[in-house]
Parts: sequence; C-alpha cells; structure tokens
Amino acid sequence: MNQSLDIPGLFLPAHLRLGQGNWDDYRHAVETICQLKGIEHHLDRFIFEVDPKLPHAEREEAYEERRKNDALCMAIITLNIKDFARYGIPAHPGTHPGGVWHKLVKMHTQRPWWEVLIGRLFGWMRKPTYLEVVLYSRATALVGWLLEPISVDLDVVNGWGCPDL
Repeated sequence: MNQSLDIPGLFLPAHLRLGQGNWDDYRHAVETICQLKGIEHHLDRFIFEVDPKLPHAEREEAYEERRKNDALCMAIITLNIKDFARYGIPAHPGTHPGGVWHKLVKMHTQRPWWEVLIGRLFGWMRKPTYLEVVLYSRATALVGWLLEPISVDLDVVNGWGCPDL
C-alpha cells in the first residue's frame, strides 16, 4: 500500500479532537479515517508477523510497509488529542498504535458508576489548571482576610452573625 502523506488530512476538525466529554465522536472519527486509509487493523493489539517463507527482500518490504502504516495510525490517534500528555500514555517511536488505542478505549469505557454520574453532571466543566487553583486559593484567602475585621465588628460568636443570647 503505497500512499502519499496528506498532512492536513491527518487532523480532525477541532470539535472532533479528543477533549473533555467527546470520546464517542473522537473514536468514531479515528476509526473512520483509519478505515478510509485501509489501516484499521493497526488499531488492533496484535503483533504483525511476516511469513518466514517469503524471500528476504519481500519480508523487509512488508516490515517497512508495516512500520509506515503504524506511524500513520499513531499520528492519526495522537495528533487529534487536545492534551495528549495528560493521558500518561507513551507514544514514542516503536510504540504499537494498537496498544495506545487499547489504553484510550479502556480509559474511556470502563469507569465506575459514580464517575459517570459526575461526568454527566459536570461534563461541561474542564479541570482547572494549576494557575487557576492557585489564584482561587489566593482570592479566597484575600476575601477572608478582608472580611475578618467586619466579622469582629459584628461580634460574631456562633458563626451565624448573631451573638449568643
């Protein structure tokens, strides 16, 4: 299978790239692209074996074709994830795309019921960045510091703003 590399064709539209809460759309898009390019079997977790009875030149050609298709499949998977590093899946050269795909499928399909419920309720919310967490904690500390003199002036005794009688 000799194909020219179409770089723009590797990228999905922004709404189909894997992000928060769009696993089903991403999965369908990646599987469809791989089917169109004829490399859908590279999403499986099997190891490619070449018939040892083939002449050496044909075996090398088959291995080279397999490596090219593995790289293409890996590019389709990884280039269409918005923040690939947060998934913690290694994708260095030589990593089989089927293994990466299997880990992504397992990560997105086998979740406890409470995590699914929280995802449905708060799926529109993204995880805050470290900077946002720090700024929020500083802002709440500042508000507490600013409100402390007011609470002393109100003579807060029982925490409700009313003195005990």
